[in-house]
Amino acid sequence: GNYIVDVDAVASVAVPSIDPSQLSSDSGGGGGVIVMDEIGKMELKCPSFLPAVTQTLNSITTAANTETTIILGTLPTPRYGRII
Repeated sequence: GNYIVDVDAVASVAVPSIDPSQLSSDSGGGGGVIVMDEIGKMELKCPSFLPAVTQTLNSITTAANTETTIILGTLPTPRYGRII
């Protein structure tokens, strides 16, 4: 069927939820799990989503702390030879 994207909801809920500074652990900060279930065409209709994903990935890979952050993400695969 047809789907729509609530761009305001993505901007107000999804974008802040992948901010690594919002993670906390028992030791007082840092570390945790970030789940990004489907980084695809529909999510990218929100102009702040891709920069937030990029910032999150960059901040995790360059973090100087010793806490571990796990990122679980899903990406759609091309269908019928098309790039989604």
